[in-house]
Amino acid sequence: MIDADQRELVLDRVMALDQDDVDVDDLKWVVLMVLFNQPGSEAAYAWMESQMFEDEPEPVH
Repeated sequence: MIDADQRELVLDRVMALDQDDVDVDDLKWVVLMVLFNQPGSEAAYAWMESQMFEDEPEPVH
């Protein structure tokens, strides 16, 4: 879903959070924000958004 450059951006943004502990929900939001700001990542953003906001998200294998 994310490439190496996007992964580095996610790690950079997570480390910039002023929190000692980062949970899965925080990480999902950071990934969503990174994807939103990356040209060409519309499909990945839409998938991630659906995983976060749908009552029954698509299963991940």
